[in-house]
Amino acid sequence: MSTAAHAQEANAAGDDEMIVVTARKREETLESVPASIDVVTPAAIEAKGMANTSDLIGRLPGLSTSSDINSPGRDFLSLVIRGVGANAGGGDPAAPVFVDGIYQPRLGFDTRYLDVERVEVLKGPQGALFGRNTEAGAIAINFRRPGPDTRIRLFAEADSLLSFRGQASVSGGLADGVYAGASFDVSTTDGYLKNGVIPALAGQSGTVSADRATSYQGRVSLLLKPSERFEAYLTADMQEWRGQTGLPGVPSGCRCYRVNSDYQIEGVNRNRGLTASFTWHGDAIDIVSLNGYRKLDSKLPFDFDGGGDRGPNRHDYRNAQEFYSSELRIASSDGTAPLQWLTGFYAFRDKVRSRRSYDLQDFDDMGIGIPTTGLTIDHQDVDLTKEGLAAFGQASYSPTTNLELTLGARYGHEKVKGTYDAYAVIHPYEIPIGGSGRNRASFDNFTASGSIKYSIDDFGIVYATVAQGARSGGLPLTPASSASFIPYKSEKALSYELGFKGRLADGRVRLSGSLFYIDLTDQQLTSIITDGAIAIATTANAGKSHSQGFELNAEFRPAQGLSITTAVGYTDAKFDDYVDGSGIQHKGERLRFVPKWTASAGIEYATPVGSAGSELVFNLDGRHIGAQSQGYNVAFDPSLSVPGYEMVDASISFERPSWKLQLFATNLFDVYAETRLFNTFYFMPDGSRVFASVVPPRRVGVRYSIKF
Repeated sequence: MSTAAHAQEANAAGDDEMIVVTARKREETLESVPASIDVVTPAAIEAKGMANTSDLIGRLPGLSTSSDINSPGRDFLSLVIRGVGANAGGGDPAAPVFVDGIYQPRLGFDTRYLDVERVEVLKGPQGALFGRNTEAGAIAINFRRPGPDTRIRLFAEADSLLSFRGQASVSGGLADGVYAGASFDVSTTDGYLKNGVIPALAGQSGTVSADRATSYQGRVSLLLKPSERFEAYLTADMQEWRGQTGLPGVPSGCRCYRVNSDYQIEGVNRNRGLTASFTWHGDAIDIVSLNGYRKLDSKLPFDFDGGGDRGPNRHDYRNAQEFYSSELRIASSDGTAPLQWLTGFYAFRDKVRSRRSYDLQDFDDMGIGIPTTGLTIDHQDVDLTKEGLAAFGQASYSPTTNLELTLGARYGHEKVKGTYDAYAVIHPYEIPIGGSGRNRASFDNFTASGSIKYSIDDFGIVYATVAQGARSGGLPLTPASSASFIPYKSEKALSYELGFKGRLADGRVRLSGSLFYIDLTDQQLTSIITDGAIAIATTANAGKSHSQGFELNAEFRPAQGLSITTAVGYTDAKFDDYVDGSGIQHKGERLRFVPKWTASAGIEYATPVGSAGSELVFNLDGRHIGAQSQGYNVAFDPSLSVPGYEMVDASISFERPSWKLQLFATNLFDVYAETRLFNTFYFMPDGSRVFASVVPPRRVGVRYSIKF
């Protein structure tokens, strides 16, 4: 589906223009690929004000995000696709992000959109071609490459929450065969969460912002094409977010935007990277080398109890990640031949450094049989190193012009080693708890895929796929003793899908849909356990589940300038077998963080005004995210319910060929909605002290863009 793209592109391109994707590591039109792919174009990103992958939730069917019981912060968010990836537990994601074909590590999940050419959301396991951790799917962000033509674009946005954003990009030729580009993004916001506790502690009235933040992003690129056969593409980028987090959130059920924490410390996220890709085009084969380095770190301290009636109770979680990868790919170069093939090799090294500490001065009895008044976790340090090698290949054969058969496979070997060191004290008895140790493990993964596609003249395609995917095994990030620092195996998915894509009524109606069934085995589940009288989170291969459902997307163009888009997804994801540490069987229960229904609808009308090439464009977009649950009702992890909600956005734009002015309103009807919950498990661990992340209130503003 590309309903987010079709309506926006209709004004800038002819109705017959096709969107090109690289979901199978080669350029193909979206409507010819036998797979579920959502595409978001630059026009849609700008028109809807999308800044990163989190903004896709509710706009594309079958997507949601999972949080983690360790932290409600952005460093523990993961994308969930069709119910897969719903329990990341601070380990590897099940739906990772790829930037220009290069894998991004866990902390790089929410890469910001800056001068993007397109975003491809690949649904279902992608293990054969994209490899490790693509058990649920993959997000492929493709940035715009520089070319010989000079291109300049400026963008600015301001809104009623005192948020401001500015972008600038420039690209063009420096010499014959040498092209360069640079893009920059700066944004700041006063936020929508307020804190009245901190001024009161200082004897003052009023409130202070609880989520004021500033972010910076820059990217430079160099494209060298000394001949028609060879090109080199080099990039360097950096991102930094700095500000208040508003964590752990507002009291659940308060229907307010008021945070009650008795202290606020600035959080920081940094993301820096280098990439180098080289391509050689031969008469019979193409050779591609992709190489990447990325360094990320995050610091998100917050008031763990979430209120001014206790503490202060400090929670500090710091993560750092350093990632190297290299891929060599050889593929057939004749795109018209009946046989299309590729093969390649992949290697990576991933280093994770986790530093966690608590200073809890006033909390409830932990249920260990003695009254307690406090807990100090002086440090809970973990260092992990993971390395791996893989070989992969895929071939597509078309015995007739209407039929295509595809087979792919990948074999990978990974090893992980790690050390931990932890020390804690229970007050007032000064009981010390802790330890140190090391462990290691290795994992072998084989994933395969196959598809059959049949082209129907004057309509499109129907297809069937079977695909495997895997999420890497590893070691937990929050051990308290050697008993909890044990390896967990890779999680595996086997997916079956039937689908179609096509056009009717001379292209005025575009349809796509799919039915899917996914089996999950060796499911990695994270839950709170009591280890040495301390509540900690650990991960183990404890579950077996399945997910089934459908997705349907449609776009209608009943009249000139009018476009109506709809998308709906249904996901029924349940446990087939999961016995928790307390001996409770969860068979038949829904997976957490998975709404059954997601849906969106939009209407766009463009009418000419004034001089030639000028248009007035009206947009109305709505989305629905169904109810979901959190927690497994084990120990300090109570079951919590997150209600579903609907939101509507609206905009009016005056557009010229070279510039655009837009007035917009997000959350037009000022809906109050909770998106994630966090149980402060040392304080009333039964779930009676729960805090919520909430969507922003109604926001109105203006956007302006100009290009040369």
